Amino acid sequence: MARVKNIEDYRKKRRKKVLLRRVLFFLFIIFIVLGGWMIYRSYQNSIVDQGVAEQKNTSFPVSLKGDAIKGFTMCGSNVALLTDKEYMLYSAKGRTLQTVQHGYFNPSIKSSSKRILIYDISGTKFMVANKSGTIFDLSTEQKILFGEIADNGNIAIITQDDRYQCRLTVYDSTGQEVYKWYSAEALVTSLDFTGSGKGCVLTAVNTKSGIMQSELIKLDFDKEQEIFKQTMEQGMAVSVVVKSSGKIQMVTDTAVVTLDGNGSQISSYDFSKDLKYYVNTSGYTVVLQGEEVKDNQKLTVLDSNGGTVAETTINDQIRDLDTDGNYVYLLTNQQVQKYNMKLELKGSIEDQAVVSRIIGKNNTVYGVSTSKLECSSL
Repeated sequence: MARVKNIEDYRKKRRKKVLLRRVLFFLFIIFIVLGGWMIYRSYQNSIVDQGVAEQKNTSFPVSLKGDAIKGFTMCGSNVALLTDKEYMLYSAKGRTLQTVQHGYFNPSIKSSSKRILIYDISGTKFMVANKSGTIFDLSTEQKILFGEIADNGNIAIITQDDRYQCRLTVYDSTGQEVYKWYSAEALVTSLDFTGSGKGCVLTAVNTKSGIMQSELIKLDFDKEQEIFKQTMEQGMAVSVVVKSSGKIQMVTDTAVVTLDGNGSQISSYDFSKDLKYYVNTSGYTVVLQGEEVKDNQKLTVLDSNGGTVAETTINDQIRDLDTDGNYVYLLTNQQVQKYNMKLELKGSIEDQAVVSRIIGKNNTVYGVSTSKLECSSL
Protein backbone atom coordinates (compact mmCIF):
# COMPACT_ATOMS: atom_id res chain seq x y z
CA MET A 1 0.00 0.00 0.00
CA ALA A 2 2.89 2.27 0.82
CA ARG A 3 4.34 1.72 -2.63
CA VAL A 4 1.05 2.60 -4.25
CA LYS A 5 0.89 5.71 -2.13
CA ASN A 6 4.40 6.68 -3.24
CA ILE A 7 3.46 6.19 -6.89
CA GLU A 8 0.40 8.35 -6.45
CA ASP A 9 2.52 11.02 -4.80
CA TYR A 10 4.99 10.83 -7.67
CA ARG A 11 2.19 11.08 -10.22
CA LYS A 12 0.72 14.07 -8.38
CA LYS A 13 4.11 15.77 -8.28
CA ARG A 14 4.64 15.02 -11.97
CA ARG A 15 1.22 16.39 -12.88
CA LYS A 16 1.98 19.51 -10.83
CA LYS A 17 5.29 19.97 -12.65
CA VAL A 18 3.64 19.51 -16.05
CA LEU A 19 0.87 21.92 -15.10
CA LEU A 20 3.41 24.41 -13.78
CA ARG A 21 5.43 24.21 -17.01
CA ARG A 22 2.26 24.76 -19.05
CA VAL A 23 1.26 27.74 -16.92
CA LEU A 24 4.75 29.21 -17.18
CA PHE A 25 4.78 28.64 -20.94
CA PHE A 26 1.34 30.26 -21.27
CA LEU A 27 2.49 33.24 -19.18
CA PHE A 28 5.62 33.49 -21.31
CA ILE A 29 3.51 33.65 -24.49
CA ILE A 30 1.29 36.31 -22.93
CA PHE A 31 4.37 38.27 -21.88
CA ILE A 32 5.81 38.11 -25.41
CA VAL A 33 2.53 39.20 -27.02
CA LEU A 34 1.93 41.93 -24.45
CA GLY A 35 5.49 43.16 -24.74
CA GLY A 36 5.29 43.26 -28.51
CA TRP A 37 1.98 45.11 -28.37
CA MET A 38 3.43 47.67 -25.92
CA ILE A 39 6.46 48.20 -28.15
CA TYR A 40 4.18 48.64 -31.17
CA ARG A 41 1.94 51.12 -29.30
CA SER A 42 4.97 53.01 -28.09
CA TYR A 43 6.28 53.21 -31.65
CA GLN A 44 2.91 54.35 -32.99
CA ASN A 45 2.58 56.95 -30.25
CA SER A 46 6.05 58.26 -31.02
CA ILE A 47 5.03 58.66 -34.66
CA VAL A 48 1.82 60.44 -33.69
CA ASP A 49 3.64 62.65 -31.21
CA GLN A 50 6.26 63.45 -33.82
CA GLY A 51 3.56 64.23 -36.38
CA VAL A 52 1.73 66.48 -33.94
CA ALA A 53 4.97 68.21 -33.04
CA GLU A 54 5.80 68.73 -36.68
CA GLN A 55 2.29 70.03 -37.32
CA LYS A 56 2.50 72.49 -34.42
CA ASN A 57 5.99 73.62 -35.40
CA THR A 58 5.22 74.10 -39.10
CA SER A 59 5.47 77.72 -40.21
CA PHE A 60 6.22 79.68 -43.34
CA PRO A 61 7.96 78.99 -45.61
CA VAL A 62 6.35 75.59 -46.16
CA SER A 63 8.33 73.10 -48.25
CA LEU A 64 6.36 71.46 -51.08
CA LYS A 65 6.95 68.26 -53.06
CA GLY A 66 7.33 69.78 -56.53
CA ASP A 67 3.85 68.79 -57.76
CA ALA A 68 2.03 70.94 -60.32
CA ILE A 69 0.02 73.79 -58.79
CA LYS A 70 -3.67 73.56 -59.74
CA GLY A 71 -5.26 76.07 -57.38
CA PHE A 72 -4.42 78.66 -54.74
CA THR A 73 -7.07 80.48 -52.69
CA MET A 74 -8.09 81.79 -49.28
CA CYS A 75 -10.69 80.13 -47.05
CA GLY A 76 -11.37 82.71 -44.37
CA SER A 77 -7.97 83.42 -42.83
CA ASN A 78 -6.55 80.07 -44.01
CA VAL A 79 -4.62 79.35 -47.20
CA ALA A 80 -5.76 76.50 -49.46
CA LEU A 81 -3.38 74.96 -51.98
CA LEU A 82 -4.28 72.37 -54.60
CA THR A 83 -1.74 70.35 -56.57
CA ASP A 84 -2.28 67.58 -59.10
CA LYS A 85 -1.99 65.08 -56.22
CA GLU A 86 -2.98 66.73 -52.93
CA TYR A 87 -5.12 69.36 -51.27
CA MET A 88 -3.50 71.22 -48.37
CA LEU A 89 -4.92 73.77 -45.94
CA TYR A 90 -2.62 76.00 -43.88
CA SER A 91 -3.32 78.47 -41.11
CA ALA A 92 -2.33 82.14 -41.42
CA LYS A 93 0.87 81.23 -39.56
CA GLY A 94 1.73 78.28 -41.80
CA ARG A 95 0.54 75.41 -39.62
CA THR A 96 -0.77 72.42 -41.58
CA LEU A 97 -4.49 71.95 -40.95
CA GLN A 98 -5.35 69.41 -43.66
CA THR A 99 -3.54 67.27 -46.22
CA VAL A 100 -5.69 65.08 -48.48
CA GLN A 101 -4.75 63.00 -51.52
CA HIS A 102 -7.70 63.69 -53.81
CA GLY A 103 -7.08 61.20 -56.64
CA TYR A 104 -8.58 63.53 -59.27
CA PHE A 105 -7.18 63.62 -62.81
CA ASN A 106 -7.80 67.35 -63.47
CA PRO A 107 -8.62 68.96 -60.10
CA SER A 108 -9.87 72.49 -59.50
CA ILE A 109 -10.71 74.39 -56.31
CA LYS A 110 -13.18 77.05 -55.16
CA SER A 111 -13.68 78.49 -51.68
CA SER A 112 -16.09 80.34 -49.43
CA SER A 113 -15.32 81.91 -46.07
CA LYS A 114 -15.52 78.53 -44.27
CA ARG A 115 -15.50 75.73 -46.84
CA ILE A 116 -13.55 74.37 -49.79
CA LEU A 117 -14.98 72.78 -52.94
CA ILE A 118 -12.70 70.50 -54.96
CA TYR A 119 -13.92 68.94 -58.20
CA ASP A 120 -12.53 66.92 -61.09
CA ILE A 121 -12.90 68.77 -64.42
CA SER A 122 -14.24 66.36 -67.07
CA GLY A 123 -14.60 63.81 -64.28
CA THR A 124 -17.59 62.98 -62.09
CA LYS A 125 -16.39 63.46 -58.51
CA PHE A 126 -16.32 66.40 -56.12
CA MET A 127 -15.79 66.94 -52.40
CA VAL A 128 -16.43 69.60 -49.76
CA ALA A 129 -14.09 70.16 -46.83
CA ASN A 130 -13.29 72.59 -44.05
CA LYS A 131 -10.40 72.97 -41.62
CA SER A 132 -11.59 69.92 -39.64
CA GLY A 133 -11.73 67.51 -42.58
CA THR A 134 -13.92 66.27 -45.42
CA ILE A 135 -17.61 67.10 -44.94
CA PHE A 136 -18.89 65.00 -47.84
CA ASP A 137 -17.84 63.71 -51.24
CA LEU A 138 -20.25 62.96 -54.08
CA SER A 139 -20.29 61.95 -57.73
CA THR A 140 -22.41 62.83 -60.74
CA GLU A 141 -23.43 60.84 -63.80
CA GLN A 142 -22.31 63.63 -66.14
CA LYS A 143 -18.93 65.22 -66.78
CA ILE A 144 -18.18 68.21 -64.56
CA LEU A 145 -17.38 71.54 -66.25
CA PHE A 146 -16.95 73.63 -63.09
CA GLY A 147 -18.42 74.31 -59.66
CA GLU A 148 -19.02 77.13 -57.17
CA ILE A 149 -19.64 77.31 -53.42
CA ALA A 150 -21.69 79.88 -51.47
CA ASP A 151 -21.12 81.21 -47.97
CA ASN A 152 -24.27 79.43 -46.76
CA GLY A 153 -22.77 76.09 -47.88
CA ASN A 154 -24.76 75.62 -51.09
CA ILE A 155 -22.86 73.99 -53.96
CA ALA A 156 -23.46 74.55 -57.68
CA ILE A 157 -22.10 71.90 -60.06
CA ILE A 158 -22.25 72.52 -63.83
CA THR A 159 -22.13 69.35 -65.93
CA GLN A 160 -22.49 68.36 -69.58
CA ASP A 161 -23.76 65.25 -71.34
CA ASP A 162 -25.08 64.04 -74.70
CA ARG A 163 -28.62 65.20 -73.99
CA TYR A 164 -28.02 68.65 -72.50
CA GLN A 165 -25.38 71.23 -73.30
CA CYS A 166 -25.44 72.13 -69.60
CA ARG A 167 -26.98 70.93 -66.36
CA LEU A 168 -26.91 72.96 -63.16
CA THR A 169 -27.36 70.93 -59.97
CA VAL A 170 -27.47 72.70 -56.61
CA TYR A 171 -26.71 70.87 -53.34
CA ASP A 172 -27.28 72.21 -49.83
CA SER A 173 -24.70 72.30 -47.04
CA THR A 174 -25.29 68.62 -46.22
CA GLY A 175 -24.88 67.40 -49.80
CA GLN A 176 -28.60 66.99 -50.53
CA GLU A 177 -29.77 67.91 -54.03
CA VAL A 178 -32.17 70.90 -53.87
CA TYR A 179 -32.40 72.36 -57.40
CA LYS A 180 -31.88 71.50 -61.08
CA TRP A 181 -31.73 73.61 -64.24
CA TYR A 182 -31.08 72.45 -67.81
CA SER A 183 -30.15 74.01 -71.15
CA ALA A 184 -30.04 72.17 -74.45
CA GLU A 185 -28.35 75.06 -76.27
CA ALA A 186 -26.42 77.35 -73.91
CA LEU A 187 -23.02 76.51 -72.41
CA VAL A 188 -22.57 78.03 -68.94
CA THR A 189 -19.24 79.87 -68.56
CA SER A 190 -19.51 81.41 -65.08
CA LEU A 191 -21.81 81.56 -62.05
CA ASP A 192 -22.15 83.48 -58.81
CA PHE A 193 -24.58 83.05 -55.94
CA THR A 194 -26.83 85.86 -54.79
CA GLY A 195 -26.11 87.25 -51.33
CA SER A 196 -28.35 84.76 -49.53
CA GLY A 197 -27.04 81.77 -51.49
CA LYS A 198 -30.65 80.87 -52.38
CA GLY A 199 -30.30 81.90 -56.00
CA CYS A 200 -27.65 82.66 -58.61
CA VAL A 201 -26.80 84.52 -61.77
CA LEU A 202 -24.97 82.75 -64.56
CA THR A 203 -23.48 83.58 -67.92
CA ALA A 204 -23.73 81.31 -70.93
CA VAL A 205 -22.71 81.33 -74.58
CA ASN A 206 -25.12 80.39 -77.33
CA THR A 207 -24.96 80.22 -81.11
CA LYS A 208 -27.87 81.48 -83.18
CA SER A 209 -27.75 81.72 -86.97
CA GLY A 210 -24.03 81.03 -86.79
CA ILE A 211 -23.38 83.99 -84.48
CA MET A 212 -22.09 83.44 -80.94
CA GLN A 213 -23.73 85.51 -78.24
CA SER A 214 -23.64 85.69 -74.44
CA GLU A 215 -26.60 85.36 -72.12
CA LEU A 216 -27.09 86.51 -68.55
CA ILE A 217 -29.60 84.43 -66.57
CA LYS A 218 -30.88 84.87 -63.02
CA LEU A 219 -32.35 81.94 -61.07
CA ASP A 220 -34.18 81.54 -57.76
CA PHE A 221 -33.82 78.05 -56.28
CA ASP A 222 -37.38 78.22 -54.91
CA LYS A 223 -38.88 78.90 -58.35
CA GLU A 224 -39.03 76.85 -61.54
CA GLN A 225 -39.01 79.78 -63.98
CA GLU A 226 -35.96 81.92 -64.68
CA ILE A 227 -36.16 85.38 -63.07
CA PHE A 228 -34.75 86.92 -66.25
CA LYS A 229 -32.65 86.11 -69.30
CA GLN A 230 -30.74 88.86 -71.12
CA THR A 231 -28.82 88.60 -74.37
CA MET A 232 -25.51 90.47 -74.18
CA GLU A 233 -23.63 91.90 -77.15
CA GLN A 234 -20.27 92.63 -75.50
CA GLY A 235 -18.29 89.50 -76.30
CA MET A 236 -18.01 86.15 -74.52
CA ALA A 237 -18.55 86.27 -70.76
CA VAL A 238 -15.78 84.77 -68.60
CA SER A 239 -16.84 85.94 -65.13
CA VAL A 240 -19.92 87.23 -63.30
CA VAL A 241 -20.22 88.55 -59.74
CA VAL A 242 -23.16 89.80 -57.71
CA LYS A 243 -21.78 92.90 -56.00
CA SER A 244 -22.44 93.68 -52.35
CA SER A 245 -24.69 96.50 -53.61
CA GLY A 246 -26.86 93.97 -55.48
CA LYS A 247 -25.63 95.04 -58.90
CA ILE A 248 -24.29 92.46 -61.33
CA GLN A 249 -20.90 92.85 -63.01
CA MET A 250 -19.84 90.68 -65.91
CA VAL A 251 -16.35 90.44 -67.41
CA THR A 252 -16.24 89.45 -71.08
CA ASP A 253 -13.30 89.13 -73.44
CA THR A 254 -13.99 92.68 -74.70
CA ALA A 255 -15.56 94.65 -71.82
CA VAL A 256 -16.75 94.90 -68.21
CA VAL A 257 -20.54 95.22 -68.20
CA THR A 258 -22.51 96.39 -65.16
CA LEU A 259 -26.24 95.71 -64.71
CA ASP A 260 -28.80 96.31 -62.00
CA GLY A 261 -30.48 93.49 -60.09
CA ASN A 262 -33.15 93.19 -62.78
CA GLY A 263 -30.66 92.70 -65.61
CA SER A 264 -30.82 96.19 -67.11
CA GLN A 265 -27.45 97.48 -68.28
CA ILE A 266 -25.98 100.44 -66.37
CA SER A 267 -22.56 100.83 -67.96
CA SER A 268 -19.92 99.21 -70.14
CA TYR A 269 -16.15 99.63 -69.94
CA ASP A 270 -14.68 98.54 -73.27
CA PHE A 271 -11.13 97.20 -73.50
CA SER A 272 -8.60 98.95 -75.71
CA LYS A 273 -6.17 96.02 -75.54
CA ASP A 274 -6.39 92.27 -75.04
CA LEU A 275 -7.62 91.11 -71.63
CA LYS A 276 -4.77 89.37 -69.79
CA TYR A 277 -5.84 89.15 -66.14
CA TYR A 278 -8.91 90.08 -64.12
CA VAL A 279 -10.13 89.86 -60.53
CA ASN A 280 -13.87 90.30 -60.07
CA THR A 281 -14.85 90.75 -56.40
CA SER A 282 -17.96 91.85 -54.51
CA GLY A 283 -16.56 95.38 -54.32
CA TYR A 284 -14.10 96.15 -57.11
CA THR A 285 -13.13 94.71 -60.46
CA VAL A 286 -9.48 94.94 -61.52
CA VAL A 287 -8.48 94.24 -65.13
CA LEU A 288 -5.11 94.13 -66.85
CA GLN A 289 -4.92 94.69 -70.60
CA GLY A 290 -1.86 94.29 -72.81
CA GLU A 291 0.04 92.25 -75.36
CA GLU A 292 2.20 89.20 -74.79
CA VAL A 293 5.41 90.61 -76.31
CA LYS A 294 5.19 94.14 -74.88
CA ASP A 295 5.69 95.49 -71.37
CA ASN A 296 3.25 98.40 -71.39
CA GLN A 297 0.27 96.88 -69.61
CA LYS A 298 -2.90 98.86 -68.81
CA LEU A 299 -4.17 98.35 -65.26
CA THR A 300 -7.69 99.54 -64.38
CA VAL A 301 -9.79 99.53 -61.20
CA LEU A 302 -13.59 99.72 -61.60
CA ASP A 303 -16.16 100.20 -58.84
CA SER A 304 -19.44 98.31 -58.43
CA ASN A 305 -21.21 100.76 -60.77
CA GLY A 306 -18.64 100.18 -63.51
CA GLY A 307 -17.01 103.57 -63.03
CA THR A 308 -13.25 103.95 -63.40
CA VAL A 309 -11.60 104.44 -60.00
CA ALA A 310 -8.04 104.55 -61.33
CA GLU A 311 -5.98 103.60 -64.36
CA THR A 312 -2.25 103.38 -64.97
CA THR A 313 0.39 101.86 -67.24
CA ILE A 314 2.66 99.11 -65.90
CA ASN A 315 5.96 98.88 -67.77
CA ASP A 316 6.74 95.31 -66.83
CA GLN A 317 5.56 91.80 -67.58
CA ILE A 318 2.77 90.78 -65.19
CA ARG A 319 2.48 87.11 -64.21
CA ASP A 320 -0.36 87.29 -61.68
CA LEU A 321 -2.82 89.74 -60.15
CA ASP A 322 -4.92 89.91 -56.97
CA THR A 323 -6.89 92.37 -54.84
CA ASP A 324 -8.38 92.31 -51.34
CA GLY A 325 -10.49 95.44 -51.87
CA ASN A 326 -7.95 97.66 -50.13
CA TYR A 327 -4.88 97.04 -52.28
CA VAL A 328 -3.96 95.63 -55.68
CA TYR A 329 -1.10 93.13 -55.77
CA LEU A 330 0.94 92.46 -58.93
CA LEU A 331 3.47 89.69 -59.57
CA THR A 332 6.09 90.88 -62.06
CA ASN A 333 9.14 89.01 -63.33
CA GLN A 334 11.13 89.82 -60.18
CA GLN A 335 8.81 91.54 -57.70
CA VAL A 336 5.51 91.56 -55.90
CA GLN A 337 4.16 95.11 -55.99
CA LYS A 338 1.40 96.59 -53.81
CA TYR A 339 -0.80 99.48 -54.99
CA ASN A 340 -3.68 101.21 -53.25
CA MET A 341 -7.03 101.35 -55.07
CA LYS A 342 -5.94 104.65 -56.66
CA LEU A 343 -3.05 102.62 -58.15
CA GLU A 344 -0.35 104.44 -56.21
CA LEU A 345 2.65 102.18 -55.53
CA LYS A 346 2.91 101.49 -51.79
CA GLY A 347 5.56 98.79 -51.56
CA SER A 348 7.34 95.87 -53.19
CA ILE A 349 9.09 92.59 -52.42
CA GLU A 350 12.21 91.59 -54.36
CA ASP A 351 13.50 88.19 -55.54
CA GLN A 352 10.14 86.71 -56.54
CA ALA A 353 11.23 85.11 -59.83
CA VAL A 354 10.37 81.54 -58.75
CA VAL A 355 6.89 82.46 -57.48
CA SER A 356 4.12 81.50 -59.91
CA ARG A 357 0.97 82.67 -58.09
CA ILE A 358 0.13 85.17 -55.37
CA ILE A 359 -2.66 85.99 -52.92
CA GLY A 360 -2.80 89.39 -51.24
CA LYS A 361 -4.74 89.98 -48.03
CA ASN A 362 -4.44 92.57 -45.25
CA ASN A 363 -0.93 93.74 -46.22
CA THR A 364 0.24 90.13 -46.42
CA VAL A 365 1.31 88.36 -49.60
CA TYR A 366 1.26 84.57 -50.00
CA GLY A 367 3.40 83.33 -52.87
CA VAL A 368 3.65 79.77 -54.14
CA SER A 369 6.00 77.84 -56.40
CA THR A 370 6.32 74.11 -56.93
CA SER A 371 8.93 73.94 -54.15
CA LYS A 372 7.54 76.17 -51.39
CA LEU A 373 4.74 78.33 -50.03
CA GLU A 374 5.87 81.68 -48.62
CA CYS A 375 4.30 84.49 -46.61
CA SER A 376 5.59 88.08 -46.55
CA SER A 377 4.41 91.32 -44.99
CA LEU A 378 4.11 94.20 -47.42
